[in-house]
Amino acid sequence: MAELRDPLPRPSPLGDLLTGREPKPDSGPAAVHLGERAARVLWQLAAWRAADVAPLRAIVAERLGLSLPEAPESAAESDLVAFHIALRRWWLTAPAPGRQLDAGLADALAGRAALTDLSHARTVLRLTGAASRTTLAKLCRIDLHPQAFPPGRAAQTALGQVAALIHALDSAPGFDLYLPRSLARSATISLIDAAAEFGLAPGGRSD
Repeated sequence: MAELRDPLPRPSPLGDLLTGREPKPDSGPAAVHLGERAARVLWQLAAWRAADVAPLRAIVAERLGLSLPEAPESAAESDLVAFHIALRRWWLTAPAPGRQLDAGLADALAGRAALTDLSHARTVLRLTGAASRTTLAKLCRIDLHPQAFPPGRAAQTALGQVAALIHALDSAPGFDLYLPRSLARSATISLIDAAAEFGLAPGGRSD
């Protein structure tokens, strides 16, 4: 049986990178806020064959009430969010405390798809503020204009030298950045450097 179990406690890979970075009093308010989100559960759902996609969608819709999105969109139902990340492949993510997938989901998907727990393999950063879009544009190769990358859009790209999934949250603007845990520190340093001219403060919106 498959469950989105709470990840085991783990130290942040960012260490103290985001501490002590409040803007100077004479520099005005920070235009970029960057923080690490609380632990989340993250599962990858991959259909074995093209013919398995339609039954997989029906099973997920029935058991989770969620319509799996087409690339490059996201979809949400309550606190569960799905991303289309590749051909016949999705991520499902939710806040960790007490969150579980339908215990019978893996059995229902047997022979059609694989469920893989990626909770400990990713770190999620939240980037907000008036200059957050410009900060991201310095580091990635996709069009981040609001018309090309509106709220709800999700895409995989290189963030500096690190592969990332970028999820546009709203028009504030705000973004969640899903990063390989082993490279999250390197990506965070790149974000800090890119945001330096705008004023950077730790934090942002909480879970």
